[in-house]
Amino acid sequence: MMVWPLIAIGMVVNSFQRGIAAMGRINEIFAAEAKVKEAVSAVKISESEDGRPVRIEFRDVYYRYADNLPWVLEGVSFTLKGSESLAILGRTGTGKSTILNLLLRRYDVCSGQILLNGIDVRDVSYEELYSKIAFVEQESFMFSRTIAGNIAFSGDDNYDPEKVREAAEFSQLAHDIEPMPDKYKTWVGERGVTLSGGQKQRLAIARAYYQDAMVLVLDDSLSAVDTNTEKDILNHLDELERGLILVSQRVSTVQRSDQILVLEDGIISQRGSHAELLQDKDGFYARLYQRQLLESELREDREEVQDGPD
Repeated sequence: MMVWPLIAIGMVVNSFQRGIAAMGRINEIFAAEAKVKEAVSAVKISESEDGRPVRIEFRDVYYRYADNLPWVLEGVSFTLKGSESLAILGRTGTGKSTILNLLLRRYDVCSGQILLNGIDVRDVSYEELYSKIAFVEQESFMFSRTIAGNIAFSGDDNYDPEKVREAAEFSQLAHDIEPMPDKYKTWVGERGVTLSGGQKQRLAIARAYYQDAMVLVLDDSLSAVDTNTEKDILNHLDELERGLILVSQRVSTVQRSDQILVLEDGIISQRGSHAELLQDKDGFYARLYQRQLLESELREDREEVQDGPD
């Protein structure tokens, strides 16, 4: 008769010890001091001096993750004005996403400045900064709520249904939603388990559109969508009267941009429009374009062979 009570006591003691260990780890997180601190006297962002909705400027920005590590970014400078589009192209690990993380103040620059409408981002509150910049990552978080709730970032029905549909049409997600029995009320599982990779990316783009921010930033956010859908989304982005920053490894994604920056080992090695960069036949951009064009043609040839004659 004493066996089960003793087993129960052992289980309680074990759970108690695990709870203490878990609480210790949680307390360490709460006690950790943030490396990036919000401004004490935050500055409000207004329209830029030239009347355009936004102006983002990187001035000679340097960044590295620790003093004993090499520079991730060296002397990066560029300007995005009004509804212009700017693309950042480069191999994996060249610092593309670091530029975006610095813009969003996930890190602070080691030297140089990042200005938003003439104001240093270090002087802007996070709430103000994120209300002006809509950021879409390659893998955005999906909440366990309806599709409409995920687009509107709302846990209840306090959203504009028409604007939700407009956002879904903008991101080419609407035609996937319409066949669903509950349409925009369809429940999305935890972390978007019921959606494909491409659908998740398009939902995240719809969410950014719904936010109606001054700048839309896409960090390789079209990597999981097919070529035709990508073209349709890019057509809508061309018509968007907002600032746009595109980060990608694919030339097809960035070639329409007003300005393209080629990043190699944390340094801007080339900049210009698609046509201007192609003139440098030995440059990274032209070589990447030719290689990806060849890969695309080979892929189309394989598809034709697999389909066979009609």
